[in-house]
Amino acid sequence: MKHISILVPESAVLDSITAPRYLFTAINNFLARAGNPPLFDVHLVGLTREVRLHDGLFSVHPDLLMAETAKTDLVIIPALFGDLPSAIESNKDFVPWIQAQALASKFSIGRRNFERRFKKATNNTPVEYIQRVKIEAAKKGLESSRKNVNEVMYEVGYSDVKAFRSVFKKVTGLSPIEYRNKYRFPHTSRS
Repeated sequence: MKHISILVPESAVLDSITAPRYLFTAINNFLARAGNPPLFDVHLVGLTREVRLHDGLFSVHPDLLMAETAKTDLVIIPALFGDLPSAIESNKDFVPWIQAQALASKFSIGRRNFERRFKKATNNTPVEYIQRVKIEAAKKGLESSRKNVNEVMYEVGYSDVKAFRSVFKKVTGLSPIEYRNKYRFPHTSRS
C-alpha cells in the first residue's frame, strides 16, 4: 500500500487539497467495489489540527500532524494563493518536506532517485507537478471569479507575468485570456 500525504498549509488553494484526496480515495473505493484491497493510504497532513483557509471561510482538519507522519511514499503539495512571501513564512515548517533534496534524504534515497520515482508516480517532475497544480488553481480562478489575469496569477503564486503566461499556455494550450473567454460563461447554441 502506498502512503500518500497531502499537505494542508495555510494559504492553500482548497481545490488543490480536495482534488487529490478525492482522486486517491475514489480509486480505493473503485477497488473495494471490485473486491480488491485499497492501493493508497491517504492522509491530510498539517502543522496544526485546524487550518483555516480563504480568510477563515473554510476549515480543514488534517488527519495527522507533520510530526506524526512516520512514513510516506508521496507528498502532494497544494498551490498557495495570496502574498507568496508571507504564505511561505507561515508554512516554513513544511519547507523540509517541500525541498526535493530534503525529501530524498528523509526517505534515504538520492535526489535523482526521488525525482525519478516522483515522475513515475505522477508523470511529472516535481517542478512540473507544482506548475500544474498552480495552473489548475489559476484555471478555477479564471472560470469562476471576476479577478483579472494578474490577480489570479498572484493568487496562485506567480509573480512573473511572462513565466505565468508561458506555463499556462504550455499546460492548457490557451493563453489565460483565451481560456477565460472560452470557459468563463456557459456556451449556448442557437437553433
